[in-house]
Amino acid sequence: MTSVPAPVADQPGPTAAATPNATQLRFDHYGFLATEYTPAAHPQDGRDDDSDTFSVFLSPGFSKKLHSEEFRVRKWTEYLNRKAPKAVRTSKTARKLVTYGIPTQLRTRVWRFFAEESLIRTPGAFQELQTRDRIPIYDVIERDIPRCYPDHQMFLEEGSAGQQHLDTVLKAYAHYNPEVGYCQGMGRLVGVYLMQHMSPEDSFWLLAATIRSYLPTYYVPTLTQVRIDSAVFDRLLFEHNRKLADHLATHDITPLMYATSWFMTLFTMALPWASVLRVWDWFYLKGTKILFRIGLAILDCAADHLLAHCPTSSEILPFLLHIPHDLLAPEPLFAAANRVHITTGHLEKLTHQVTAHGIPDRGEIELGSVRSAKEKGRRARFRPLRKVFHS
Repeated sequence: MTSVPAPVADQPGPTAAATPNATQLRFDHYGFLATEYTPAAHPQDGRDDDSDTFSVFLSPGFSKKLHSEEFRVRKWTEYLNRKAPKAVRTSKTARKLVTYGIPTQLRTRVWRFFAEESLIRTPGAFQELQTRDRIPIYDVIERDIPRCYPDHQMFLEEGSAGQQHLDTVLKAYAHYNPEVGYCQGMGRLVGVYLMQHMSPEDSFWLLAATIRSYLPTYYVPTLTQVRIDSAVFDRLLFEHNRKLADHLATHDITPLMYATSWFMTLFTMALPWASVLRVWDWFYLKGTKILFRIGLAILDCAADHLLAHCPTSSEILPFLLHIPHDLLAPEPLFAAANRVHITTGHLEKLTHQVTAHGIPDRGEIELGSVRSAKEKGRRARFRPLRKVFHS
């Protein structure tokens, strides 16, 4: 029997007694506790200059301009002031620009622009939500706050301003959207907004717009879209990297076991921070298709180790949940993503196959797993579409 895993396995929060004064600790460029692997930050949050993630053909002269931060700031500012989000999404220039990382000073404005936050923002609503009566989900939020980014200076100390802002935003959203309420992964999103120096109110509205525009059924109690996307990801992996897919399938390792936290937290628990910010820039421009491309790129980066050094599930799953960050720095990650080609039409086709006969309220959905035929001389084939319900 397979059940849906806990959405996010946050790190346990430090107790007050065990937490040293933040002034005695060493933090990296992004505010995280410095570790053995703490790479230097790139001025554009890990941009790799020779990456062409979208394979957009541009003149050499224009390509050289992209190396100028002044040029990129000017172009993004023009988009923010003169264009509609839909027009920018289809712009080849914008696609090229985003591969260089959105300039730090404009990042959250661009995210809000693509999420169309202004369409739902209502003056005074955030303040009114904070005055509402306590509801049961508050207990869960308060339990989870210390577990959300316990290694970041903004959230490290109990009762810090960062923890208070997280608490305020998540409780307000629980009232704002009672059908969703609260799910752990949402705290990871809000934490990113706060780290980018957004106010609690701006963070609240960007969270609301992001869930509305990009992830409408990701955080519902049944985790509907997460389970659908995990089934789709399973088929994509067989199509993209059959050898690795067979290795994982042989040991009954399914995407629901490891990709749940990738997707629900938008990779904030899987990638080094320079890569996280680049992925988020890409996500806000292109939408959820990026989750699949980055997920496959992560597996490509980890494939050699998984195939050579992880012979059983007891080695495979821990490695997938804690892939060393040096394998997932922006340069190798986005080079791998550049080799992943997924069309929107193909995603829609696979999603339709998954959902054609309905979605169970619980458990794993398996889309015609592809496995190597063991019979000598037979070629492996896709098995017919089927659903597997586990209650």
